[in-house]
Amino acid sequence: MERMSHIKEIMNFKDFGELFEAAIQLGVIDSSNNMITSEILYHYQFNSWLCNHKNCDLNDIEHYLSFLNINTLKEYLNFESQEVGVEKFLSSISDEEAFSEFMIQHNALRSKFRVKRRATKFDCEQMPRLKEGDVISFEPEYKTSKEAYILLTEYYARCYLELEKSTFKQTYKVVNSDTIMAEISEIERFISTVENISLSQASKAYAKHSEDSTEFVYKRLKAGFYEFLEIEKYPWISSIGNVEAMVYGRFFLFYDFLKSALQELSEKEWDWGDFLEKQTISSNQNLNNGFSKLEKYINDYVYQDMKTNLDRLNQIKRNLMSWKEQLYNAFINPENAIDPTDEYRNRMKMNAERMRNKIIAALSIIESRISSKSGHDNFSATTFAITQSNAEYEKHILKKGIR
Repeated sequence: MERMSHIKEIMNFKDFGELFEAAIQLGVIDSSNNMITSEILYHYQFNSWLCNHKNCDLNDIEHYLSFLNINTLKEYLNFESQEVGVEKFLSSISDEEAFSEFMIQHNALRSKFRVKRRATKFDCEQMPRLKEGDVISFEPEYKTSKEAYILLTEYYARCYLELEKSTFKQTYKVVNSDTIMAEISEIERFISTVENISLSQASKAYAKHSEDSTEFVYKRLKAGFYEFLEIEKYPWISSIGNVEAMVYGRFFLFYDFLKSALQELSEKEWDWGDFLEKQTISSNQNLNNGFSKLEKYINDYVYQDMKTNLDRLNQIKRNLMSWKEQLYNAFINPENAIDPTDEYRNRMKMNAERMRNKIIAALSIIESRISSKSGHDNFSATTFAITQSNAEYEKHILKKGIR
């Protein structure tokens, strides 16, 4: 079995579909998502990455096939893991910096999908300024409604998501819970007005510019209308100002992004270190309530939420590492001598050690999940955690002595 896995890791495949299937079997790519959607999305982005970072000519089949191996795919996945998410959005920057950040992210997004090739004689006839052999960049092609829908939602709509982030900062000047909630409320007001609109009316208005509206577009997107729309009837999704991309970017992607930002902001505002300091002079019951809150955080975000993105996983890791250190310094450090007869302080120390062990086990899972989403192949901790209870997994980690 190990020999077969090694062979698959070093061999070249005859097409991307075979490479993708092998990556799933080897655990290089997460198999929990929709496989058809994932394969198409990975295919577009992998090809673009090859063009931009490996100087691959997609028209040179032999050259392209030389990259269809697990090691190259891992290199691509590691590159993709270096993403900018909610944490960057929460930082304070000027209007000029916000626009500059938009341009950086917009260009980075384009580089994930646009492909390059050398101009042919036919290209030069269409564009006289070109010379045969010049490198040209162009938008990805789509031949099925599934491919078109993925490009609409994962590429063109995400361009508008980046624009929404920039516009938000230019409008509100500061990012905090009040400004985020204000924007969420604006979006939810729009969504509430659409709830009573007839889906039949929205569907019939498609492609009739005098009858169509932003509300109708949202209604169709929400209902999955575009996922199965005949390819010859598809809107020109790559055009600037495409309404479908704008609506999906704001009312789906940006809406979800704002909710994630609000959640992360609220968690940042919960200072566990400050809480511990206050509880050292408070009652044992209050301290136990604090430990319960931390225990719930671990259960909810480490053991239950298995679809968390890489950016969020890294934030959870940073939180856990900080709290682990704070627990040690506040209650466990042997330099903080405790009177053996002080029952209250000794109970606090025991509870802190118990909670610290839970954090150690949780960190092991988070490390494994970060590794898997970064394109590495260590899935053992995550797999074990899924099949065992929290307590069993904690015992397993502590018995191994992982710190």
